[in-house]
Amino acid sequence: MTTKRWLWALAVLPLLPLLLVFWAWKLPTRATADTVILLAGDWEARPADAGADAAWTPLHIPGSFTDQHLTEPVLRLRRRFVAPRDTVGHDANFVLSNVRVATVRVFLNGALIGMRGEPSRGFIGGESGAETYFIAAHHLREGENTLELEVTSMRPGYDGITDSRMLLG
Repeated sequence: MTTKRWLWALAVLPLLPLLLVFWAWKLPTRATADTVILLAGDWEARPADAGADAAWTPLHIPGSFTDQHLTEPVLRLRRRFVAPRDTVGHDANFVLSNVRVATVRVFLNGALIGMRGEPSRGFIGGESGAETYFIAAHHLREGENTLELEVTSMRPGYDGITDSRMLLG
């Protein structure tokens, strides 16, 4: 090898790890229908203390529960959905928009995945807008899943989920 080539190789050698990092690194993929599902829209609701065979009432989110003739202080909300293809078998997150003056317990396929506030003590916590709940990979199934929210309203008439930021992915 000529001296010129040796000098070039020696000059490039310290840059090689940096070049490999840039070559291997890529930006995260954008959110798509394969990775995220919007859960705002049509849900079902019933009183939390209703029996297992009690009927579910249609509910639209975002919206007030009282305005949709659901006046019970503790409601169970339900949404069935098919998980985004690329989330099955992986950890995911559920983003829940602001729930007015209420405690919330979040269930996925019957398993409690998170809560805000403490219903038995009437502790709500701050209304901070959208909150994120972690979903371990084993809770999200291929095919149909059921997401349920148990909402305990602390101020009847000033209730509901106020915006459409309800995402899973």
